[in-house]
Amino acid sequence: MTEFDNSVLECDPNASSSPSYCVNTACSSSLYAIDGAIKAIQRGQCEGAIVCASNFCLKLSENPILTPYLSSSEKSSPFDSNADGYVRADTVAAVFLQKRKHARRVYANAIQSATNCDGFIGGGTGTPSVKQQIKLYEQCYKEINLNPRKISYIEAHGTGTQAGDIAEGTSINEFFCAERKSPLKIGSVKSNMGHSEAASGVCGLIKMIIAFESGIIPANLRYKTPNPEIKGLIDGHLEIVSKSIPLEGEYFAINAFRFGGANGHMIISPNKKIKNKKPELNEKIPFLVTASGRTEEAVDCILNNVRHE
Repeated sequence: MTEFDNSVLECDPNASSSPSYCVNTACSSSLYAIDGAIKAIQRGQCEGAIVCASNFCLKLSENPILTPYLSSSEKSSPFDSNADGYVRADTVAAVFLQKRKHARRVYANAIQSATNCDGFIGGGTGTPSVKQQIKLYEQCYKEINLNPRKISYIEAHGTGTQAGDIAEGTSINEFFCAERKSPLKIGSVKSNMGHSEAASGVCGLIKMIIAFESGIIPANLRYKTPNPEIKGLIDGHLEIVSKSIPLEGEYFAINAFRFGGANGHMIISPNKKIKNKKPELNEKIPFLVTASGRTEEAVDCILNNVRHE
């Protein structure tokens, strides 16, 4: 799913082993892991990489570290004025990255990724640094000489905490919206599924891949009134995708931040190759369809869609 310069070193066949390790930077862990995988491929340490991420909420009521950040209303409402925290979510997800020239299927192109860390923050681990977030953006776009105004949509970290939303909204507005002629659209998958914490970066990436495949960016749920502390939402430079919209543009970005300040940013683009027309199925040959959902109606919806394909 990635596109890299073909002049990059090839994988050394005599190397003892490719890198394999765990990454724990809390909520930015999986985007940090993706950045590490991309760098390993670019250095020639491996030809491809599988990045796996998981989060299991085994004891929802017994995590005093996270309690101050959880929503009392049990709803995630990123960037809304009434947002009061996030809802935890279970996730198991994985993505496969490799050089484009070796790929049989390409769902998205990884243009660039970068990470940095706030270090010591006087306001505590729950107070993000706008300055360091902007510094990360500057590093990421300068390295590939890409004008940030070319970003059409940002899949924000957007947890629904007041401190996090305000810091991220401020940093995005200050860096991406200077001299922009139209509003920059942003959203967060956490409004749809909750916050999968360490796995949230991969979830954001998968959301964008689904958007590339479907041609639709899904709505950011429960957004009614803009947070008054985010200037870009008030003056119209930022626009929350509050209803599903057609996917438009060439470049898209993904954020992943954490309390304590390990920041990650990734730039991706859709695969422009036109897909072949779906082959006609021989109706005389039966095939197996498996579907799962939280309700019987959800399963019926999936099966009905299959019947009409």
